[in-house]
Amino acid sequence: MHFELFHLGPLTVYTYGFLIAIGILAAFFVADRRGKAMGMDTSHLEGITLTVCITGFACSKLLYILTRLPDILADPGILMNLEDGWVVYGGIIGGLLGGLWYCRRHQMNFMEWFDLLIPEVALAQGFGRLGCFFAGCCYGIPVEWGITFPEGGLAPAGIPLFPSQLISSA
Repeated sequence: MHFELFHLGPLTVYTYGFLIAIGILAAFFVADRRGKAMGMDTSHLEGITLTVCITGFACSKLLYILTRLPDILADPGILMNLEDGWVVYGGIIGGLLGGLWYCRRHQMNFMEWFDLLIPEVALAQGFGRLGCFFAGCCYGIPVEWGITFPEGGLAPAGIPLFPSQLISSA
């Protein structure tokens, strides 16, 4: 596990967040290139990307809150932990809704943009799952062979686990 990638003075750059940012940037540049090759006007790509990211992150957190509601009602302090608590399905649903809203607001063909952007969502998710691996979250079941994580992380230490993060990323 490699939680922290590097430090810039008081700022810590975490591997998980860095890989998510790389995934979003890679998806953006691939979408721009593919869109132009498909003859699309990509002038709205920045706007739709920002909208999809904001609504995706918001809905990812919202779905986490809904899945942990009894725990949160018992301890509202859980909400203060911004490092934990993101559910990818909420992010995908929120991103789709944000993209639909953006396309309707700007009178764009949603299905054309959907066709362009969905492969890039998979690319970004691949980087996100690599982030999961480095954070030690979203690990698989115990197996006879597998990845063994060290002490102090999110995954159980010293137990060979199925590398679900790496398989999903691939």
